Parts: sequence; C-alpha cells; structure tokens
Amino acid sequence: MNSSTFILARGELASFRLKGRACLISCVAGRLWVTASGRREDSLLTAGNEVTFTGRGRIVVEALRTATVRLESFEAARLKSRPLLPLRRQPAGLFQ
Repeated sequence: MNSSTFILARGELASFRLKGRACLISCVAGRLWVTASGRREDSLLTAGNEVTFTGRGRIVVEALRTATVRLESFEAARLKSRPLLPLRRQPAGLFQ
C-alpha cells in the first residue's frame, strides 16, 4: 500500500490517473469535491469522510476550502470486479 498526505488551498486542484489500482481518498480536514471520469455522480467530502475508486480513469480533487487530503493506493485485486464508483456515498442533502 502506498499513501501520501498533502494540503490543498481553497480552489486548488489535484488530478491523477488510476492505472488498475484501487485508490482511497480521505478528507482529513476541510472540504473536498471529488470527481472521476465515467462517473455520473461527484462526491463531496468533509473531515473524516472517504471515497474509494478502482479501475482506470482520471480523478480530480478540488478543495472547496483549505483541506488536508490523504491518498492511499493498493492492489485492485482486493476489490475485484468493482467499477469506477465510490464504495461509500455521502448522505443525500449533506450540503444543502
């Protein structure tokens, strides 16, 4: 498993490609918007929330306010046969 933690300033973007490995994106602090190619829905994360993606494609993370982000990647075989979709979704109306 590989992991890294970094800070994004408000409005700052991070973009990367999935290449067959699974990726867990965690919001340690702040607020994040996360989207992935081929997905119909985006994810909004606050401190303590996370989302996992598998497969191939581009992921974009934007800080809606200054945020600390943790990325962890691991062998996709552990999540075999999952599409490029989040494993955990946020409750409806969370940011309304």
